[in-house]
Amino acid sequence: MRPFWFSLLILVLVALLAACGTLEIGIERTPTPDHAASATMAALATENARLATQVTRPGPSPSATLTVSPGVAGPIACADVAPFAPGCLDQPRPPELAPGVAFTGILPAGPVTAAAWSPDGTRLAYTVVNPDGWSGVEVREAPEFGLLGQWRADFVSDLLWTLDNNALLFVFERGDTTSMGLARLGEEGWRDLLPGEKGRLAVSRGKRFVAWLDESTLSFTVGCGTGCRTLYSLDIVTGGLRPLVNRLDAATAPYADVFATVYLFSPHHHWLAATSWGTGLPKAMVLQWPGPAEPLDLSARLDTQYTNAQAWADSSLAFVAYPPGEPDNWPLPPRPDLYVWDAETGEMRHVASGAFHAVFAPSGDRLAIPFVGEPRVNEEGRLECAGSIPHLGLLDWPEGRLLASHAVSVEEVSNVFDLLRLPVPIWSPHSEVAAFQPADGGLALMNRDGKVWPVVTGQVVNWTGWSASGDLALLVDERLWLVWVP
Repeated sequence: MRPFWFSLLILVLVALLAACGTLEIGIERTPTPDHAASATMAALATENARLATQVTRPGPSPSATLTVSPGVAGPIACADVAPFAPGCLDQPRPPELAPGVAFTGILPAGPVTAAAWSPDGTRLAYTVVNPDGWSGVEVREAPEFGLLGQWRADFVSDLLWTLDNNALLFVFERGDTTSMGLARLGEEGWRDLLPGEKGRLAVSRGKRFVAWLDESTLSFTVGCGTGCRTLYSLDIVTGGLRPLVNRLDAATAPYADVFATVYLFSPHHHWLAATSWGTGLPKAMVLQWPGPAEPLDLSARLDTQYTNAQAWADSSLAFVAYPPGEPDNWPLPPRPDLYVWDAETGEMRHVASGAFHAVFAPSGDRLAIPFVGEPRVNEEGRLECAGSIPHLGLLDWPEGRLLASHAVSVEEVSNVFDLLRLPVPIWSPHSEVAAFQPADGGLALMNRDGKVWPVVTGQVVNWTGWSASGDLALLVDERLWLVWVP
């Protein structure tokens, strides 16, 4: 029988997953992470108006002309802050910004819950829930950040840009369920892509975007129970909706009987890493796409119980393998092993011991790894870690040499809870720097050589995103800061 603490562990981890949302240091959903940054394909075809429901914007004032978010004084003339118009807020430079960081301004919006740059990095979308009851989505264009569009929708929870950079998809609440809207720049109205009963897909209200599968087909998940999420595809031109993974009663689903929670497509969509958190700890499988084919159980390959898919670089998947057996038999602190599996050759490469996350740079030649302790190369030439103060390590790839490491906490890791609470770093689109949470909190950047400099101190940064011109958008205390780091 499992001990009481293990049952408690399961309940807590499931609750953590349910609350994860979009994390970009707290950073980007690991899932997501693919998400908006994964868009690399051609322009969208014109959507089929016959299958979509037109929604018009009602009258209450959106945040572009709203006065304030809670506790903020304003408004004043835009020239006093930045070239935002209209409705700019009188915001002095936040004292938490590190010296040397240029302050552009704070977006004139009420409480912001999520944000996303367009694939080309020129347009910034964000969700707004204002005190006067107006909620919806707004878009601004860098570098002047003038308002391009705003659409009212109830409690938007997720964002995904189309591949042509000219339209935005969003998840919104509709009665007792959720649906997905599509808003095009230059058009006042937006379209409900799952009208009527089409939006009722499972027991959960929550829908989350995963990735574009081609120029008009997106993938998304819907909650289906504890630790359970079903993967669907939606063609926004034809309206075709199809279950793909984890839907037992769907004869057309290529992997109907694969139970999973988190999905990561390889860059060219030849493979899908599907990780299940149904028992409270992860178990990862790899599915040949579009399938069907026999799933590859990564845990079985290593004769262990728990594995967690992390990130793709071309056909190589980085994943974490936890110690054999159940958590009550693991050493404290637990020291997972990091592997990279090559889908083309089948080769399994051990990279490091004591690593619990991994993020490839978009260029594929750097690997950022959060470690349980301080990474080092032992006498046998293997990468391991010492102690239990978490560090961020930087490796060149595929050589695997340790270039640098930096502490990311002042507290020791004692159990698996501590590992899962630490934020995951995120790379800039051009692989120049990685954003991470340093030991004293806030936000710091690490370049390709391992040099680190602070950006924000003393404040939790819930999301970080880069524009094409190098502007950093930071979600801090439900407000979007715009800064520039030379």
